[in-house]
Amino acid sequence: METAQLALPIPFMTVLIAAAVVIRIATSPAGNARSRICFGLLFAVLGCQAALVGLRFGYNLDAVAPLQRVLPFAVGPLTYLGFRALADGSGAQDYLRHGLPALALAIVCASPLILVIVMQSPAFLASLAHLSVDVLIACSFAFYIWRLIALYRGGPDAFEAVDFASVAQTRRWLVAAIAFLAVNAVVDVIIALDFSLFAGRQVSALIGMASLLAIAASLLMLVLYPRQAATTGRAHRASEDISDEVTQADAELLDALRALMAEHQLYRDPDLTLTRLGRRLSVPARRISESVNRQFGMNVSQFINAHRIERAAELLAGSDRPVAEIMAESGFRTKSNFNREFRRVTGVTPVEFRRTPGVTVPQAFPD
Repeated sequence: METAQLALPIPFMTVLIAAAVVIRIATSPAGNARSRICFGLLFAVLGCQAALVGLRFGYNLDAVAPLQRVLPFAVGPLTYLGFRALADGSGAQDYLRHGLPALALAIVCASPLILVIVMQSPAFLASLAHLSVDVLIACSFAFYIWRLIALYRGGPDAFEAVDFASVAQTRRWLVAAIAFLAVNAVVDVIIALDFSLFAGRQVSALIGMASLLAIAASLLMLVLYPRQAATTGRAHRASEDISDEVTQADAELLDALRALMAEHQLYRDPDLTLTRLGRRLSVPARRISESVNRQFGMNVSQFINAHRIERAAELLAGSDRPVAEIMAESGFRTKSNFNREFRRVTGVTPVEFRRTPGVTVPQAFPD
């Protein structure tokens, strides 16, 4: 009874927090519909898994073990498809390509677990069945960690559906997701080894630690989602095979892009994305990214933010309007992003820029 009292509250706390995260994602404007569906389903799965863990180890309901053991097969695909929806998109084929194998693995792995319960198989057969499932789950996590790393290596401009002010934050979430899958894979293997070698004597403590990690991750998601951040750091190449040679086509495209910035001031739109920019210029988003990278050695997010900073500096130097008003006029959504990006470009904060005569904005686009 003591085990139930210790093990039950932590998983069910995870359930409540995961449910709050699902609601937060569903009601947030961040991302797009497909990414919100995937991430919402992801935390719904995590919440269901936590509930089943509480029932199995808190109330000794072994009947829920097959479902509890195979739910992790959905975690990797949902995480990847959520971020893929923010990049070059994910269609019905992607959902089938990743969803059907996960469903097949879940069915194949659940079958022997059900037989173990129904037929009351010997302990060594039960341990073997659980160990096999854990190995396959770890392989699933490893595969999707690899896919997420490949997505990250695509650079900031790979996230065509994300507004430029949010690209850096999206990439940080991607790194956090990779770490989350890695930790889950390690914990799953350790639990499997505990079952195989020590008959699950440490499983309650391990489940408790895993649940605390899940609670921490869910709370972080609940507090920070969908906080935005400006793009910082060095430019990333959108692809390893981009040529360094600036072509005539590049020059024409960049002339059109700069004219669009000067005449229509699209950079002032905080929701501007690479996909929308491509539509306005009637060219693929990838081509814009490659041309900007070749000509200026930066990604498109930095290109847009450079125009925003130039506009903000002009208003700071030529007017006494409030900094918050200038921030919004320049296309930035939050003060922290504005200050960070302004300092990155000029070396000072907007307030210091206004108070310090002689500070200039470096020319980002030399003729």
